[in-house]
This record gives sequence, C-alpha cells and structure tokens, in this order.
Amino acid sequence: MKKRTAFIGGILSFISFGQPLLLKSTLVLSSTGFIIFVSETVYARTYTSYLQEARDFLIPKGFYREAIKLLYKSLSIKESSEGYFYLGHAYRSLEEFDNSINSFKKALQFNPNNAVIYQNIGAVEGDLGNHESAIKYCSKAIELNSRYSLAYLCRGISNAKLLNHKKAIEDYNSAIIFNPNLSLAYYNRGVSKYNLQQKKSACEDWRKSLKLGYEGVINILDKCLKY
Repeated sequence: MKKRTAFIGGILSFISFGQPLLLKSTLVLSSTGFIIFVSETVYARTYTSYLQEARDFLIPKGFYREAIKLLYKSLSIKESSEGYFYLGHAYRSLEEFDNSINSFKKALQFNPNNAVIYQNIGAVEGDLGNHESAIKYCSKAIELNSRYSLAYLCRGISNAKLLNHKKAIEDYNSAIIFNPNLSLAYYNRGVSKYNLQQKKSACEDWRKSLKLGYEGVINILDKCLKY
C-alpha cells in the first residue's frame, strides 16, 4: 500500500466577479408600434474572476481539473504569483508533481521572497523523494519566516526520510513550538522517536496526534499497548 505523508452536474460561474460591458443594442418593434432599443449587458471575465472561482470554489471541492482550466485562463489574461501558486497546488493534489514544481517555481518568479512558495516546492520535492532538495527549499522558507511551522514540519519529514532522526525531532520540536496544535508534527516526531527506540515517548506523541484529530495514527497505536 502506498503511504502518503500528510502535509497540505454543472459548475457555477461567478459572473458577478466580471466587469460589465455593453456588447450590443438591438431594435425591437414594441406592441404599440414604436421602435425601441433593447440593450443587452453581459459580463466579461477578468483574470481575478477565474482565479477566485478556482481558488474559492473548485479547489476546496476537489475539482482540480476544472480549477486548472480556469487558472490557465486567468494566467492567459495576466500572469500572477497567486495564479501559478494555486496551479501548483491543484497539480500536486492530482499527484502531477513535475507540473506542480514548475508552477510553484513560476510563482516564485513573481514573488521571490515568499516563504509559503518555498515550503510548497520543498513538500513536492519530498513527494518525489528528492529529500536533500526538499531540505534546501524548506530551509529557505525558514530563513524567510523563522516562525513558519509547516516549513519545519516539511524539513523534518525529509530529514527523517534520510534517517537523520535527531535533526528531524529538532525540526518537529520547532514546528510544535510555533503551532502547538499541529497534529502531524506530533505524529512524525513519534515516528522518529520510535526509530530511536524512544518508544514510550513516541506513543505519547501519537496519542497527542490522535487527540488533535489525526486519525492516520490509529493503525500504529497497537505498538503502544504496553506503554
């Protein structure tokens, strides 16, 4: 069974996001015999409207393919860091990791000091098994934002994959300091502790992770029956 590391009808068209443009006026013969003008106002989609529909509706609902189509329409009107960022997010959700990284790197071109983008590139590099590269990108995110808990989590996971469990635990500790409710930090810290034979402490972390809502830990809690 493939194990994934957890990190992060009709489709509505939100024409209210568009700018009104008067496209045509037509002549109509009224019931009283007078000729009158009837104007039709339609809404032109803007790059923002496509972006907002993809970001706020399609991606949260899991309609990633549809979101990608709208994001490309948005980017064809105006390239933006946010547009490429959500394109990267949608591709990652579809496990199209190369497309995801390329999209995030384009987002970085428009916003080169954004810690969130660096962390997401690191996370996808981790998905691909490129853990040294993942550590580099997550470290850059931490350099830009030293309180960014997800960047510590991301780097910790890659350190653990490289069997650097002590460094991984240090990263998880930092993630928990800056976000005490980050369930995955407790879960992954428990994994590293277990690998270092700190089994009782590992079980405490796993139980904390479950308490915070991470149900993926349930399958390994049987290791804790005597602790």
